[in-house]
Amino acid sequence: MKLTKEIRERIVGMATGESFTPKKKAIDAQEHDLGMELYHHVFNADELAKVSALPRFWLRQDGCLRFNCGGYDIRFTVKTAVPVPYSTHCASLGSVTGALSDKAQAFAQSKQDLGRDYDRAKIALMKMLESVSTVKRLKQIWPEGEKFYAQYLDTPERPGVPAIQVTEINKMLGLGAAA
Repeated sequence: MKLTKEIRERIVGMATGESFTPKKKAIDAQEHDLGMELYHHVFNADELAKVSALPRFWLRQDGCLRFNCGGYDIRFTVKTAVPVPYSTHCASLGSVTGALSDKAQAFAQSKQDLGRDYDRAKIALMKMLESVSTVKRLKQIWPEGEKFYAQYLDTPERPGVPAIQVTEINKMLGLGAAA
């Protein structure tokens, strides 16, 4: 079977998804936890108690928490929106310094590294897939990835143009032995 652009994209999606989804889920959980830790650092318990006494939508609820961490503008996505004192989406909530700032910067770097690794893997895999034109050839050069393209191995080739009836054509045209 020929490797079409659509099939290549599906293979890339399955392969990178299997490898990177667990890592992405772990980063997302870390991001939520660290974002909430920073939120509770910037807003003290007394402030949060006063906010919790207000009607739920008295303040904007935002799932994007943005902080200045040692001069770096870092955004965190949290699973549940929390009250913020600003009316715009993802406004900076405050500055963080010291060990917590270093922790936030290290996290941001690890998240960025994961994104780069994902992009590199996706590009490298697509280049390899573009170097072959059939699933049969792909199996020869990348047998380890068979689980990502196995569904295309047993697909029968589409029948081509019906066999040309040379004898009949020659007879109609008065050519060769048929004439």
